[in-house]
Amino acid sequence: MPILADDAVTEPAFIDRAQSALGAPAAELVHWYRDSSEPITTDGGPLLSPLARAAAVRNNTHLWINTYPITDRPEGMVAGGRGDYLALSTGQPEDVWGFFVERGVTIIQTDEPEAVIAWLDAQGLRRSYELTN
Repeated sequence: MPILADDAVTEPAFIDRAQSALGAPAAELVHWYRDSSEPITTDGGPLLSPLARAAAVRNNTHLWINTYPITDRPEGMVAGGRGDYLALSTGQPEDVWGFFVERGVTIIQTDEPEAVIAWLDAQGLRRSYELTN
């Protein structure tokens, strides 16, 4: 499964090329946030653009983001500053999980699965997947 980071991948067309070549079921996206002196992401960068979402749809693949905290690192370090703590501390999970869902993310890796599932259910956004052989 490819891991695509926005310090190396600067154009959404790369998602198309990677997914076409690899045929992986998902692409893990890393939208760097290095410290609290940076503003949190407002648009998600190239990996969370409408073109990236279209590439995922075209290749029948999932976009995956990590919102969990990383020890001794800024909150939301790999999610543009939009981590689980922000969702829970502000009481506005739509600013984190909703932000990513609106940009086509279909896999959220989190340390708060009950909260994410409850939020997705409340929004009518949760869809269960069955594994097939």
